[in-house]
Amino acid sequence: MSVSCGKQEYQNGVVEALKSVCLLPGDIQSGAWLTDDEMPTSTPPIFAQNCVYDWNSGEQHAYTPLWFNQSCINTEIIENAPTPARWHWFLNELWGDDQASKDLLHENMGLNLIHDTSFQKMLLFVGPTLCSVAT
Repeated sequence: MSVSCGKQEYQNGVVEALKSVCLLPGDIQSGAWLTDDEMPTSTPPIFAQNCVYDWNSGEQHAYTPLWFNQSCINTEIIENAPTPARWHWFLNELWGDDQASKDLLHENMGLNLIHDTSFQKMLLFVGPTLCSVAT
């Protein structure tokens, strides 16, 4: 005589089995190294489809199970990508020699790529009057 269980009981059993081998201490938050060895120093690094990118050093690292993370950007890091000429043209068209405004936009766009929401800001673009879509 065999004992069978329903679908829900089976799913609960699988979840409990996974919890028993994947449990981390309560003080470990998403975006943490699970080792004391020397790892990329960016806080946090960028996780792309093909590598872990340390934006402080520009180095690419292979994925490792020693990093606890729950997100990844949906693109690859291309090491020798061409200069984004159209992007630079756009920035120069908007702000000319105002490097502070260009840097602010770069920072804001970069922070939108990472999972950590503690850096979220509201960015307001103010232009000439009567230039909205509604006019």
